[in-house]
Amino acid sequence: MHSLKIFIVEDERIVALDLQNRLARLGHEIIGNFASAGETLERMKTLRPDLVLTDIKLGAGMDGIELARAVREQYGLPVVFATAYSDDQTLARVKASGACGFITKPFTDAELQATIEIGVHEHDLAAKLEQSERQYRRLFDDAPVGYHEIDLMGNLVRVNRAELEMLGYTAAEMIGRPVWEFLRESGPAREMIAGKLSKGKINPRPFETNYLRRDGVSLPVLEKDYSICSGNGEFLGILSTIQDLSLLKEEQAKRMSLEASLRRAEKLESLAAMAGGLAHELNNQLMAVQGNAALALLNQSPDAGEAREYLQNVLTACQRSTMVLKQLLVCAGMDKGEFSPVNLSEIAVDTVASLKELAAGNAKLHLRLEKNLPPINGNAAQLKQLFSILVANSLDAVRGKGGGTGGIIQIETGIVRRHKNGSNGEIILRAGPSAPGRRCYLSVTDNGHGMDAATRSKLFDPFFSTKGVGRGLGLSAALGIVKNHAGDIMVKTASDGGTTVRIVLPCVKTGRK
Repeated sequence: MHSLKIFIVEDERIVALDLQNRLARLGHEIIGNFASAGETLERMKTLRPDLVLTDIKLGAGMDGIELARAVREQYGLPVVFATAYSDDQTLARVKASGACGFITKPFTDAELQATIEIGVHEHDLAAKLEQSERQYRRLFDDAPVGYHEIDLMGNLVRVNRAELEMLGYTAAEMIGRPVWEFLRESGPAREMIAGKLSKGKINPRPFETNYLRRDGVSLPVLEKDYSICSGNGEFLGILSTIQDLSLLKEEQAKRMSLEASLRRAEKLESLAAMAGGLAHELNNQLMAVQGNAALALLNQSPDAGEAREYLQNVLTACQRSTMVLKQLLVCAGMDKGEFSPVNLSEIAVDTVASLKELAAGNAKLHLRLEKNLPPINGNAAQLKQLFSILVANSLDAVRGKGGGTGGIIQIETGIVRRHKNGSNGEIILRAGPSAPGRRCYLSVTDNGHGMDAATRSKLFDPFFSTKGVGRGLGLSAALGIVKNHAGDIMVKTASDGGTTVRIVLPCVKTGRK
């Protein structure tokens, strides 16, 4: 063993000199020989020994055991007792002091050297163990994922900082409680954890589960369990890591919603192409029927009343069919019409004036229209039809809400201040990436019965209705109008009530002077 710098603390001068001579013969350097604990601590401010060798009884003031505790706490140095006292009470105090060695007088030089070597070695091991524990504790607490340990009863014995932040608890609120109390399905979780603890073998395969935050919100996590064993292999409990999956779940839900919207758009695009082609073909046939019926009507004598009536019915039916085909062309986005700068708020005012009578007794119409709204490039007739379709659909939704007092329909226009995919509901139609420049919106919100997922998936299908088959092309025509205007449609609804249909349209680009 290499030479050590040693402090001797002994109030009997002869014994102190004897210890100094013995330690010098053993090759150690005595850098301090003191009679009291106070003097020892004072000199330690300037001198730093490798070891303190002290008696327990030091006369007045602090005794050796109190000195050992102070030296360990303040300086982290090894302390060895050389004393004539070895009763049970003294030994208990020695153990509690954290001293690393103990030798009873009288002793030989070899015994003293062995005690010093063992004591320094034990101190070094304890210091390394303490450092290792600090590093483990730091890694445990500062890990980017949640960690917790449970004992054989399923009670939490350790929880790291990341998990506490995930769940919103303090350590005092979690430690000592069964881990299943923090899981959403506590009953099945208790059985599963009890089964793992009884078998003593843990499958390290990760699995998904749901914890409960302190505020009651469910937190989806990816959990992985590991066995905690003693040095001889005895099973002591389970260490679990949990990784927050809430953001991943949200992204998956958004991706699924976008994929569903894409599939819906592709389906509607196919239906629109078929409807447009069918409308063109049928329109040609109707023109032939209408032309021939008109010629036949001209060739009838004025007294051929019954025949003229039949021909007039044919012409009326052709005109009605032509209107349906025109709606089909609108649905297909093939009836563009003439476009010019128009103001959505003005369109809303003009349309609502004709809808008030229809709404009377069914709902109250509330307007929230942006003043000085920038114009969009649009077809006024189609946009009025769009407003009418959306309001009529909301009127159907609010029927049964207590007559004119319960149903409320809010019509709103404005400038899109911040445009995010899906921020205002489920995207039904997207014209493409948002071009630079301002965008206006119009929205119709009702407090009706809302829609479930099955209804939402068919909302804009031609001739689909929750009130019977073949009721019309209203919302399909609305989709075609929005498509004509290179806009987006977003729907926010729930089966327990309320629906908002929001249309976003590009504003007219204005050049800078």
